[in-house]
Amino acid sequence: MLDYELWANHRIIQMLLSVNQEQIPERVVEIFSHILAAQRIWYSRITDQVCPVKVWEKVPINEWESRLNENIALLKDLVNQFSEQDYNRIISYSNSFGLAYKNPIGEIFNHFPMHSAYHRGQIVILIRKELDKVPLLDYIQFAREML
Repeated sequence: MLDYELWANHRIIQMLLSVNQEQIPERVVEIFSHILAAQRIWYSRITDQVCPVKVWEKVPINEWESRLNENIALLKDLVNQFSEQDYNRIISYSNSFGLAYKNPIGEIFNHFPMHSAYHRGQIVILIRKELDKVPLLDYIQFAREML
């Protein structure tokens, strides 16, 4: 699923780089920055580290690719260290509003692609009028291309 996350978000970046940068709504920048922040925030929660980013911190478009690659590399390294039991390990954390929660790590990893897919859909709706063709971002398209 992390490979899908990387693939789909790369497609969003390429889509946005293909249009006039002045035509990109500020909300699109906010939403994609949020996707990147959420990846890093969840990594920090899982590893019990202080997170270096804020949930709605804006990231300049020219930094998206490197942040995405860094986030996914960190998460893949983490996954490579996990045993099957680690996915059942429950972590405690607080959300951006300070509310306390507990979830198994496996649920958090299931959340990643769903969270990003939701926000990628928002981005496509916001930028659609600037595009000749909307990229296919569904998981099944990723799976077909990986065959």
